[in-house]
Parts: sequence; C-alpha cells; structure tokens
Amino acid sequence: MSFKTVLTITGPDMGDGDLQIAARLCEEVSAHLAVLVVVLAAPPPVGEYAELSGSVASEIVRDAICVAAENAPGAKQVIDHLSVVPRASGSKGQT
Repeated sequence: MSFKTVLTITGPDMGDGDLQIAARLCEEVSAHLAVLVVVLAAPPPVGEYAELSGSVASEIVRDAICVAAENAPGAKQVIDHLSVVPRASGSKGQT
C-alpha cells in the first residue's frame, strides 16, 4: 500500500500562495496535505542573559532573532550560539 503526502512548511508572515499550490497539487495526485506552521520566538532571558542556540537558514534570520532577544524584557546581554545552515540547493521560499 502506498501513501502520498505533500508537506508544506509555512509561517504566519508568509503568503498563502505556496499553500494554495500545495493544495492543488494534492488534489491532482490524490495526496494528503500536511502543513507545518513554524514561528520563531526569542527564548525568555534567564537573569540578565538571553542565550540563543540552534540552527537558522540565513544570516538575516540570525540577526532578526538576536535583535528580538536583545529587546526581550530584562535581557542585558545576548549569548549567541546560533549556527547558519543554508537551505539545500533548489529549495524555494523565504529565509
């Protein structure tokens, strides 16, 4: 028995054009559509420090996360352990 599933990853600031394309594709090939909505939030500061860790797709995303952490209530210093892992060649979408 074969399964057909299309996964689309989106966020609250993304348009719904990609979602509509994925839905049409699923309809054409009789597949299930799985949608993953991703929202990135700065972690709450612990004491005077906001420590960031994990992987991001670009320097732009990294900078945005750092700015959000710097502006978190009570954060006096940001410790940045984020690593930039570019998307695979051929992938589409915003970073």
